[in-house]
Amino acid sequence: MATRPILALFFRGRWWFASQNHLGMGALVSIPVGGKPSGYVWVSTALQQIFQTGTAPWTVRTRFWDASAPMREKQAINAGLGLTLNGLAASGLTVTVDTEFAQANTAIGGLPSVQWINDQGAPIQWVNNAAAVVTWSQASIGYQLLTGSAQGGNAQYLGLTVSGDADTAVLQLLALLSEQSRDMLQ
Repeated sequence: MATRPILALFFRGRWWFASQNHLGMGALVSIPVGGKPSGYVWVSTALQQIFQTGTAPWTVRTRFWDASAPMREKQAINAGLGLTLNGLAASGLTVTVDTEFAQANTAIGGLPSVQWINDQGAPIQWVNNAAAVVTWSQASIGYQLLTGSAQGGNAQYLGLTVSGDADTAVLQLLALLSEQSRDMLQ
């Protein structure tokens, strides 16, 4: 099993844990940039900023929730994400429902896309200067609530894992709707 550095951060009265596991971190230092403290780490012989915007892969994992009924079995019904998009489509997002036994992928609805039609009624594609097809979404800026049917459960505890591969949004809400199915003591 590989090891990775974990950062323990105390901010606004709460503990947060983070991993920049794509970096081989050494020492952690704080350097003011524009009058604001910024985190940097030594990677080999270079100093690199952490927690900055960019295209590094990221993952958010919630704790396991017992829904105030730790002795009852739960089944996930729906999952949702509240995102403030920064002008890019919310692509590359994956959501899983976690239990103490397994993980199940959840299909979160994406943003509706725009289909361009020419004057003969035929769909057309937009191609950028890199010869890649451009997908137009109806809302790529502002707050969006993406929801989907959740799979997974039949366990005492439920959680969510959200992963992305680009700096497309600010994650503001994680939601999981579940139902209690049976008492574990029976």
